[in-house]
Amino acid sequence: MVKNLLMTAAVAAMALGASAETKLDLGLDDLGSGWSSTYDAATHTITYEGDWTGRGWWLGGVDLSDYDTVNIEFEECNIGGQIVIQYKDAEGNEINESASFSQGDSEAVALFNLDYSENVMQIYIQCSSLTENPTLVLKAAYLVGGMDYDPVIWEGEQAIDWWSNAVQLQVASLSQAVEGATMKVSYQMTTAGEYGCFKLQSLNSDWTQTYFTSYSDQENVEEGVLTFYEAGVLSFVINAEDAALIKSGIQSVMIVGDNTTITKVEVIPAGSEPGVEYAPAIYVVGDADGLTWNLPGMEVPGTNGIYSFKLTNASSFKFSTVETTSWDEFNAAAYYVDGGVESFDVGEIFSYPLVQGDANNVLPYVGDYQFEVQLDIPDNPWMDVTILTEEPKGEIYEIYLLGTMNNWSADPNYMFSSSDGIVYTLSGVSVSVGDEFKVADANWSTIDYGGASNMEAGVVYELTKQGSNCTVAQDFEDVTFIFNYENKTLQISTSGIASVAADTDAEAVYYNLQGIRVDNPENGIFVKRVGSKATTVFVK
Repeated sequence: MVKNLLMTAAVAAMALGASAETKLDLGLDDLGSGWSSTYDAATHTITYEGDWTGRGWWLGGVDLSDYDTVNIEFEECNIGGQIVIQYKDAEGNEINESASFSQGDSEAVALFNLDYSENVMQIYIQCSSLTENPTLVLKAAYLVGGMDYDPVIWEGEQAIDWWSNAVQLQVASLSQAVEGATMKVSYQMTTAGEYGCFKLQSLNSDWTQTYFTSYSDQENVEEGVLTFYEAGVLSFVINAEDAALIKSGIQSVMIVGDNTTITKVEVIPAGSEPGVEYAPAIYVVGDADGLTWNLPGMEVPGTNGIYSFKLTNASSFKFSTVETTSWDEFNAAAYYVDGGVESFDVGEIFSYPLVQGDANNVLPYVGDYQFEVQLDIPDNPWMDVTILTEEPKGEIYEIYLLGTMNNWSADPNYMFSSSDGIVYTLSGVSVSVGDEFKVADANWSTIDYGGASNMEAGVVYELTKQGSNCTVAQDFEDVTFIFNYENKTLQISTSGIASVAADTDAEAVYYNLQGIRVDNPENGIFVKRVGSKATTVFVK
């Protein structure tokens, strides 16, 4: 490959006198640097003769350190290509860095690498994909300097694959990608399906690749590949290994994958998240060993908005980003898992979105848990939960019917009883239309269920954790509530309904004490429902 390197005196003169300028026109009169291509100065048209041929400006080693970008504007193009900036380093080695553009684009921008921009040899536009009549009609070419640092180093909608359609990040754009800086990659599935996946990797000078390790400890990451099931943002702190890799003379950083569209990449210098000040710690209160509900709570220091802590023998807790002795101030900056933490296998990590509010984080049972609170993305807070101990089997809890009829207090007259820890019954109570109630423990910690409205006798209702208050459709006197802890269901068995007549002509329907309908009951206690009336009966 032979390069016809012709120095343009006007361009060189402009470049050498650039220090006081914020914008510098490269000019379209003469593009003398190039090979296997021609340039028509009258129409500002480059015609390419083959793949990876180029045409541009020969500068001969000028200092362009006062400038930040090379901007090329052109008519909507019928080729793909790249802007290439060629430098020489202190040892005289040739350094080439590029920024790509695609068919249909009308502008391309390349960043100067501040490590080498004191010695720029040439800038040229290279064709990477030929079509019929492969041309590029230029409209403007200029340098821009004095720009404020923009953390968004790439933005668009690039559906990536494992090579040819990768997002290519210029090394120059990664000038702030040093140890301790935060990198964020926004992604979504290209086509709705089961999952998408992607990874960040360097394209080394010998065309090998090395995947990043800074996010290897995050969920669903294996050998640098993140597998995801919904749109999100991969946020991580750049470690020493990846920072050194970026500065090691690589060609670029690639984002490759499958069924993934990348929409934005950001690099945020350590401690300088734009518009965001991370709380240095969160403060935790609740029911657990060494933890109380007294403010300001247990202090959990964090780094860049991420906070980790472990609770033992825990049933519920809440946390806030504010250190205070005022509950109003604490709750104003508190977060919780809407619906509570559900039970899952010991050792697995489950991620929950957080919402701001004053509700408690209710755990599935008293046990040991590991938490990682992620507030590094303000509009997308999460909490990772790991259950460390098995759920105790056969344990009988103190469970109450708490409501307006007993001033929401743990009244012994409203405490359920159980012999197996599964079926709990409460007999001889009365509730009226207008009453509101829930099934909960005395402290609203591990057990807090609701969500059944306008309850009728004999109907089995599924409850939800931290659900809304329950209500009844009519007044009930001297009734039995049956709560199934395993299935989280509630039903009313009545021996008398105030002011309501039985539907004597209706067919009898039977349920066992677990709330399951039984067609042929025998040898046990069952709930018999006839119309709107239900009674507990013994069947031989």
